[in-house]
Amino acid sequence: MAMKMDRRAFLKTSAAMAVAVSMTGLLGGCSDGAGGTDLGGFTASAVKWDVKQNPPALSEDQSKWTADVMVWVRTINTKDSDWNIAGDAVMELTVDGVVVAMQGGGLLTNDMVLQFSRKHKANEDWVNFKLNYKQKKLYDAIVNKEAIVKFSIGTKKATDTYTALYSDGLPLKKDNALV
Repeated sequence: MAMKMDRRAFLKTSAAMAVAVSMTGLLGGCSDGAGGTDLGGFTASAVKWDVKQNPPALSEDQSKWTADVMVWVRTINTKDSDWNIAGDAVMELTVDGVVVAMQGGGLLTNDMVLQFSRKHKANEDWVNFKLNYKQKKLYDAIVNKEAIVKFSIGTKKATDTYTALYSDGLPLKKDNALV
């Protein structure tokens, strides 16, 4: 059965659909339930994590073994201007209490700077941390789901700490409110 629609009804329906579609983009920022915390110039939240081993070929020196521990981070600039901050000044990853070296990732520039542009500009991407051959036991503990993996992001004003969970999707759970 065909439905008849006049021009006015079509325009009203089209406008309502356009508003509904444009609003769905706003819902994505709220989906993880752990909204960003104001950390003095920016808000941030850590969403998920992952780990990837980078073994050398059998014919290569086995001391070249590394593994990446990656954290998906969302940030929003709350200042009225563009500004930058060193990534290692505001982010830290520990595995069983051992600090893991930051290695960059898509959220950071090549010189590991977290860039903020335009007020309320949101950015999200991976931040990578590198385990070296001497830290292979930490990687093994992660694979065996025995390690305590903690990610902290913040400033002197406030810091949020997250604990990595070993459930589906490898989420992060916020440990505390402002410290």
